[in-house]
Amino acid sequence: ATVQQRLTEMERELVPDLDSLPDASAYAYDDLMLRLANGDHAGVAAGALALHNRQPGELLPLVAYGRALATSSPAAAARVFGSLIDLYPARADLRRFAGNLLETIPETGQLIAIDTYAEAARQRPDHPTSFLLLALAQAQAGRYAAADLSLSQGIAAERRSDIGRKVADVYADFAKLF
Repeated sequence: ATVQQRLTEMERELVPDLDSLPDASAYAYDDLMLRLANGDHAGVAAGALALHNRQPGELLPLVAYGRALATSSPAAAARVFGSLIDLYPARADLRRFAGNLLETIPETGQLIAIDTYAEAARQRPDHPTSFLLLALAQAQAGRYAAADLSLSQGIAAERRSDIGRKVADVYADFAKLF
């Protein structure tokens, strides 16, 4: 099944009557986040689905949808955040973004975040943030040896550039914590 088909199946599962969703033009991402902060999880989920159905390739409706589901259905939220990776698997920056979102989901999200950070580091070894995020996630999961190795790999990859040498100094200081 395609990503779009899986998302549609998930939508039907979580909101059986998609035809009753409000008009998408009534929602914007900022409004959804404000409503979420005020505790309107169901309203945000419905608004995010409406936006997603109107603009299926947009990331922010999926982010709002996942955040709305995070407290009531963490597994579904992890699937939504994981779909960001499925939509743009070759984009290391979006992998890091999705990883950050996944880390907010207890247990499952952290494991998927580690995996996507590792892939982002493989895709773009010239992006020091991938190695740092990977190391932090590994350390939070208790994988200290792996975190140390990730930092070392990030330092080695980045020493080739001027900014890399500065980043390497920061990594070296951070690595002392392990």
